[in-house]
Amino acid sequence: NWSTVLSRNNLSFVFFKATEGATWKDPMFTAYFRAFTQAKNGKPIRTGAYHFFRPNEPAVVQCNNFVQTLQSINFNWLTDYVIIDVEKTDIKSSTEIATK
Repeated sequence: NWSTVLSRNNLSFVFFKATEGATWKDPMFTAYFRAFTQAKNGKPIRTGAYHFFRPNEPAVVQCNNFVQTLQSINFNWLTDYVIIDVEKTDIKSSTEIATK
């Protein structure tokens, strides 16, 4: 219940996991993002979405997965934040990951 969360916490930002890898989409992303956006009721809380990057999958395909998911909820590219979460390297160098 986002109204309860908002009433009990002094939040300045909230990020939701949207996608992972080339094909996975969080089945609750749309519902959570829309419900939170409505519940914040104009409060100045930054919202955003993140993609969990998989180094062994094509970056362009992962980007398309993320962008299409955000477009499906009318994500505001001017005010909402996007994050790429790179935690795993699968023994690839940062150069290999950056050029993929």
